[in-house]
Amino acid sequence: MLEGLQNMERNTSENENLNNTQDFSNKLYQRMQQINSGIADLELFEFRYALENLIPKEGWNSVQLQSVCEIEEKINTRKFYESIQLRPKIEGKLVFDAQLTQLTQVLFLGIVENVYSIDWVNKNFYFDLRAFYFFHRTNYFNEKIINHLGEHPYRSYDREQYKLKPTFRGASIQII
Repeated sequence: MLEGLQNMERNTSENENLNNTQDFSNKLYQRMQQINSGIADLELFEFRYALENLIPKEGWNSVQLQSVCEIEEKINTRKFYESIQLRPKIEGKLVFDAQLTQLTQVLFLGIVENVYSIDWVNKNFYFDLRAFYFFHRTNYFNEKIINHLGEHPYRSYDREQYKLKPTFRGASIQII
C-alpha cells in the first residue's frame, strides 16, 4: 500500500513536471519567435523536440538565473571562451559544451520569466536555429569606429569586374 502511494506521488510529480515543461515550452515558443523569426516556421511539436536535449534533468526550476551584469561580464572575458570545449564526449557520444548549454538554459528561463528583455537578448546573442543554442553576438565595431567610418562600417560596391575581363584576355593572348 505504501509503495502504491509512493508510485502515485512520483507519477503526480512527473505529470506536474511534464505540464510545467509543456507550459514552459509554449511560452518559450511564443517569445523565441521575436528573437529568431525562423522559430515561426517550426510547429510547436518540432520546437519541443529540439528543446528536449536542453531540458534540465531536475526541471526548469533547477536553473539558477543570473543578472544581466553577471552574464555580460562572463561573456566578455577571454577565460569564458578559452574554457569552451569544442568536442566534448560523454559515454563516447559528442555533446555540446556544458557552459554553452547552461547559458542557453539560463537565457531560455530568463526569456520565459521576462527577466531578460527581448531587446537585450537580441543585442548580445544570436540564436542558431540549427544548433538550437545561443551564441554571443560579436561586436566588431565600437561606436568610435562606426563614427569614424561615417556611420556605415559595411560597404557594398557595384559589381564591375566584368569590365576587366577583356583586358586580361588580351594580356593572356599577348603572352602566348
